[in-house]
Amino acid sequence: MSDTLHVLKALNDQIVWNDWKPWLTSTAVWYDRFVKDYDALPFHENEQAAVSVMVGGAARADYLATAENSVRRTDGRLGRPDLWIEMNDRQYWFELKRFTGNPEKYSILARIKDAKEQLAKYSFENNEYAIAGVVVTHLRSQWASAYLEAAKLQNVSMVVRFGKQPKHWSYIYFSVLELGACSKKS
Repeated sequence: MSDTLHVLKALNDQIVWNDWKPWLTSTAVWYDRFVKDYDALPFHENEQAAVSVMVGGAARADYLATAENSVRRTDGRLGRPDLWIEMNDRQYWFELKRFTGNPEKYSILARIKDAKEQLAKYSFENNEYAIAGVVVTHLRSQWASAYLEAAKLQNVSMVVRFGKQPKHWSYIYFSVLELGACSKKS
């Protein structure tokens, strides 16, 4: 695994982890290259910048991926989750939210809840996974323990940290939704 990717909370689902490991490792390499070449955090600017690095990581891992791909909503209209990745005949749909505030004052779980509410509007098939995520950037050293405490939360399935040095760190908190928690196509 890349020395710039750190798993702070491991995913319980081994199948999903085996799919995600090459993607997250490749994303970490892109992330680190961006930090090295531009001395900037690629996840910091906006949600689309973060998603574009994740799409690049998926492509580098030889997965198919797009940002803002269309999926049918439960009301029959089309919607666009932030990220879609096909890995080993499984499809992963991500709704991501950014978080740049004080985790002691504002809740990372509230942002996960926002993402889950968005995902609840979509219809997924049996080989599809819905993932709510929160990308945390603009870190302050005085909040470091709060970021780690948030990793222990029950509604958080996995937490990864990108970056080699504390000033370059960004976190992604993932919550893998049960397919029953989302609407399924019949």
